[in-house]
Amino acid sequence: MKIGKEILLTFGARASVIGGTLIINFVLGRYFGGDVLGQYISLYSLILLCSLLSRLGADTYLVKEVGAQEKINFDTQLKVISFVAGSIVTVLVFSSIALWISGRFFFEKNLLSYDFVLPFVFASLFMTINYVFSAGLKGLRKSYLAPFFESGACLLVVSFVAYAFYIKNIALDVKVLIWITVFAACLQSFLGSIFSRVFFSLTVLSSLSYQNVIINYKESLTFFPIALAGYLNQWGGVVVMAGFLAASDLGIWNAAQKTAYLIIFILMVFNSVLSPRYARLSKDGELGRLERFSKAMTAIMCVIAFPVFLIFLLFSKNIMFIYGEEFVVGAVALLIMSFAQAFNLSTGSVGILLNMSGQQRLVSITTCVVAALNVGSLVLVGKLSPTINSVAVVAALTIVLQNLVFLILVKKTLGFWNIPILKGWSLNEKS
Repeated sequence: MKIGKEILLTFGARASVIGGTLIINFVLGRYFGGDVLGQYISLYSLILLCSLLSRLGADTYLVKEVGAQEKINFDTQLKVISFVAGSIVTVLVFSSIALWISGRFFFEKNLLSYDFVLPFVFASLFMTINYVFSAGLKGLRKSYLAPFFESGACLLVVSFVAYAFYIKNIALDVKVLIWITVFAACLQSFLGSIFSRVFFSLTVLSSLSYQNVIINYKESLTFFPIALAGYLNQWGGVVVMAGFLAASDLGIWNAAQKTAYLIIFILMVFNSVLSPRYARLSKDGELGRLERFSKAMTAIMCVIAFPVFLIFLLFSKNIMFIYGEEFVVGAVALLIMSFAQAFNLSTGSVGILLNMSGQQRLVSITTCVVAALNVGSLVLVGKLSPTINSVAVVAALTIVLQNLVFLILVKKTLGFWNIPILKGWSLNEKS
């Protein structure tokens, strides 16, 4: 499939589901209040954390491994099935750890009663499997299908069901919302198994063993710190500050942060499409084409996203008012995060470039250090000045620092600055 066509298809798919991260803020914030939104987002971020821990870098690893192959073979099928099977065990282990740690240090005790354990485990399991399916589809260069099996699509379903509750005047609390999340994630897993059936065969299933599972997880572990850093950039403020901010403030911060993500929406689209192509160009040693291709893609992304950044810069208060009157106080946080995400976009797919060119060890070290600084700073802010804007400053500095280091590492390892230049590349050039 031509790159331009695949980007357009992926853009449409992600646009239809990325709204889930915004619509959930709108529906819960406007119709049920900031408290309900804050409580739900707290638990949802914990489910995502458990899913992340359970994958152990499997999704990023699969994008690289599947994307580097000309066609699906037995080894590729075995890798995917190994991660699906391993998810059942890892989810049970990490959900127990996540619940214990969060209940002891972060979240409100009444949000982590035994009533939440069963839906929490089910939601984490289905979400873990969904991300494995999504990674497989990205590797197959079907990036336009992958977004339907990720977090945004799950939240989109939850948003529609919650709105139906509001229309019917049915009471809605956090426990019900978590069960709705289980339903949405289960539906994704069912559809994912259909679209990912190319990875399944009786021969592969009969060859599956615990040794295969362990070997594949060992290989994927090198990608885990990268995935963890991405999670902390997006959800770290919610997880850590759940122990310091009121639920309503947490909801406002989440709305501001997720709204700012619209600036890098195009980056998410391009990363989904381009990851296997970067892996292929790097594997073939075509660094000159890789440089021209990456710079051109960065330039195109900046041009597309600039109007969104400008709108946020001029109308931040109006945008936050959409979620409800109490959310207007998050306008400054939206501005801070908008500048940080604009810098993120201007550096392009630097993290993906390093991952797909075999430099995941450098990425892992960088992300571990930055993640530790991020969490430490959030805890310090929580103890000294727990406000929405102080959390935004920490999150923004983390994003800038990480992308700046990645930009330097690309120069050191691949030999070029990934700055936006269109010269020397066409979307119609083969890759």
